[in-house]
Amino acid sequence: MTRQVQTKLQLPDSTLFSAQQGAKIYRNAAVSHITSAQWTQIPFDTLDFAWGNDAGIYDLANNRLIARKTGPHLLTACIGFVLNATGSRSCVIRVNNVDKVGGIFAMAPSTAGGGVVIASGLAYLTAGDFVTGWGYQNSGAALAYLVGAMYCSLGMHLLQSDS
Repeated sequence: MTRQVQTKLQLPDSTLFSAQQGAKIYRNAAVSHITSAQWTQIPFDTLDFAWGNDAGIYDLANNRLIARKTGPHLLTACIGFVLNATGSRSCVIRVNNVDKVGGIFAMAPSTAGGGVVIASGLAYLTAGDFVTGWGYQNSGAALAYLVGAMYCSLGMHLLQSDS
């Protein structure tokens, strides 16, 4: 059996991108802490950007992004932690409160600036599915996380609509 591999993305016309939509939210306000050895949902409070038909794609009151169309989505999350040289850090993206896209466990930083953990991946979402970002650390004490679009964010991008 011969298998063909496409080496170049070929776009037949601009209609592929006409259905795209997405958004990125982040934590901007002073933050609470993530308890040691407990997964914690990140309370995002600011819309960074949204595009396409973005009506209802983000819900800051519930710290989530909502798929408005069925299809494959690119999901991203990052969480930056303040400096603490003990334990490890991680983040995960959940779809409808179930782990979907996992991040790696990063060892605690031993230099100034803290550490950032990232999760990203593809997930097939159905219209109405919701996406949340969660953080974890096991330093032995509660740790604050860094705020701002670069350090604490959740993103979702529809790649191609099936509906």
